[in-house]
Amino acid sequence: MNGRGRETRWARRGTHASAALLVAIGIACGTERPTRPPPRQDGRGGTLVLQTRGRGYVAIDGSYANGCYGTCELTIPPGQAITIWPRPNACFEFVGWTGACEGHVVCTLSGGGETTAIFTTEPSGGEWSAPPAPLRDSPPPPFEVPGYAITEITHSPYGLFLPRALDEDGDVLGGVMNCGTRPARYDAASGSYSILTPLPEDDAEAISAASDGTILVRDLNFWRRSYRWKDGVLESIGSLGGQRTYATAMNAAGWVVGWADLASGNGTPHAFLHDGTTMKDLGEGFANAVSGAGEIVGIKGQEAAVFESPTILLPIPSRAVAYDVSDTGVVVGSAGQGLDQKWPPLAFVYDLRTGSVTEVAPLPGDVTVTLVDVNRSGTLAVGGSGNREQARSVVWADGHLYDFSTYVGVQGAPTTIAVRDVNDRGQFLISSSIRYYVLTPR
Repeated sequence: MNGRGRETRWARRGTHASAALLVAIGIACGTERPTRPPPRQDGRGGTLVLQTRGRGYVAIDGSYANGCYGTCELTIPPGQAITIWPRPNACFEFVGWTGACEGHVVCTLSGGGETTAIFTTEPSGGEWSAPPAPLRDSPPPPFEVPGYAITEITHSPYGLFLPRALDEDGDVLGGVMNCGTRPARYDAASGSYSILTPLPEDDAEAISAASDGTILVRDLNFWRRSYRWKDGVLESIGSLGGQRTYATAMNAAGWVVGWADLASGNGTPHAFLHDGTTMKDLGEGFANAVSGAGEIVGIKGQEAAVFESPTILLPIPSRAVAYDVSDTGVVVGSAGQGLDQKWPPLAFVYDLRTGSVTEVAPLPGDVTVTLVDVNRSGTLAVGGSGNREQARSVVWADGHLYDFSTYVGVQGAPTTIAVRDVNDRGQFLISSSIRYYVLTPR
């Protein structure tokens, strides 16, 4: 139910499916346009196709929680109505609507049709403008988890916050959308934000944190530069001589891994390790994670690999990727996808200490599964399982694979809960629709 006690069912479509999360907060500019015929008010309901053009989003019934960026379809039940507001990014202004809401700013509709909100750059081009006037508070989460406290990640006053990772203190790293994307950290306890200034030259996001407070930041542009940030100092980690340096992870000691181009600019990128002072070339491949002991995992060719001297290929079925490794040497990943059933799609758990391999089959009824994140102690891993009809998040714990909602005891769940990260406190970073939460064990 929305804030006015009536149901609004809506779904997204088109090429903006992932961008549907990229709503942005800015100052709604301008006044009501000259009088035009009112929007459709026949009360018959129908499907409203809502679109945005430029950097901004549309608030639905005035709520941060309900918003559209890109293209959305809203089903309006007969006899009911919705009200929509244009909300430009900072540095942009609302120009006007086309279609059903043309000539209006705030628009109330009780019938179907099409309308597009158009935003353009403000001549002043200001940055980090003041937050907009508060909209109505977000409704409570549409589900309960009795064994966990639920903390919603509220929107930043600077723009929409897009979470990327959960650190060991339960804070969240990511990027704020405002005249581009800026690296930021969210303090879940206080609900406050820190923008990691000074800013890189290009759009960037924060993706990982070390024990001493160092934060790994990487560009979102094509050149993929990467940085360390600490106490207001931003320092490039350098390169292997080429143009791109793409960091993927950092361990508690601050060691950074990823992949980079060589000076020649030709051939496969090479995995790298930056230990805080120097950049080391690990050979062809892509490094995805590094443990507290310095064990580096990723992919070389089509095989899951440990980047040592020489590189070791893990005894996993082909077309395998090692995505993450715990400080205890537990490696998680996936294998077999795309091999025409030569190897059934499966996930794996590999213990670097003992050499044991556990092949993890999909949940019943599913055809594919992957594990992409493991906490530092190696006790919890998260990923996904699915088939052509559905996808669901999963948890690997105590040697078993569980549906995430079943594992944590979700009640009244919406259609999809996606798990983004997990830490040693047993906290989960999750998303549902366009809202993000941290689940903390009680």
